Amino acid sequence: MSSASSTAPMVLSWDGLAKEDGFSRVIKAYYTGKEGKEVPEGLDYAMTIFKYKVTPEKVAVIVWDNPTKFNALDWTTNWEMLLMLEFFERSDNVHVLLWVSSTNKAFCAGADATGPKSKVPKDIMAGYKKVRKGLCEDFPDGEDQAQIDFALKGLVLRFHTFPKISVVASTGVAVGGGANIVLMLHDFVFVDGKSTFRYPFTELGVTGEVSSTFVLPRVLGNIRAKDLLMSGRWFSGEECVKQNLATQLCTDQKPLLSTACEFATKLAKSSQVSLRTNKQLINRQTDELLTAQMNSEQRDFIACMMDPETQKLWMALREKVNKNKKLDSKL
Repeated sequence: MSSASSTAPMVLSWDGLAKEDGFSRVIKAYYTGKEGKEVPEGLDYAMTIFKYKVTPEKVAVIVWDNPTKFNALDWTTNWEMLLMLEFFERSDNVHVLLWVSSTNKAFCAGADATGPKSKVPKDIMAGYKKVRKGLCEDFPDGEDQAQIDFALKGLVLRFHTFPKISVVASTGVAVGGGANIVLMLHDFVFVDGKSTFRYPFTELGVTGEVSSTFVLPRVLGNIRAKDLLMSGRWFSGEECVKQNLATQLCTDQKPLLSTACEFATKLAKSSQVSLRTNKQLINRQTDELLTAQMNSEQRDFIACMMDPETQKLWMALREKVNKNKKLDSKL
């Protein structure tokens, strides 16, 4: 395996996460072409959005590193997450994943309005789609309800069946799909007093995605789920912990990074067969239900996107983004 490994105990800081020292961006891709040919030795792929390092305790620290866009969620990001899940699943020197941001201002500011464009090579994307480990976009037989995986069905199902433990530590803002990346996909979620979340789906004219319409009603009940998904209000990390959407609220006395690191390290040193079997026993109860709901999210998100009023809202958003880019270029 090609990876950045360290022999020193894991100590993370925001200054350190912003630097390249000790991190790698190179992973392996294992499938290619429309036939889904497996390449056992893997093909080198250099990530543009993420970097990582593996600790002696077998924790893969994955850093979301696109701070100028506050880690906006684009198609390259989605695909790099999928490639990493396969890469780390095959890595014997990794027991636990720990996801963090390189900035304490945001974990993910939501969807990038530039559209579904990816820097990942097309042959690699085609290979992962064929073996059902990529985004779900009507491949191979149209069962995925859409030509574009707006609901991120592929990412949701890949996290759902990923055998190893995944931990996330989120501070700052997480919006829309970014909030869902934090709250819906991982096994353990750490937040702090600066963690804030928001779902702007109503003002964007779309539905919830990334399994939020599946998870939230089951955790919160219908009334509270509708409040978060439809009102567009901000909610805090503390509220997430109280409502069972997050594992622990970190404090100044027990800071986010050190607390999450300590927890991930403890799990990495524990019985992996126990952790993984318990995860499987819990997750597989909802395999069919989750897949069915992701098909519904996919279909209904697309239907909303086709609505004339929604298209006006998104055109206005793109114009605003383009205007801001022009202003930035003049500064």
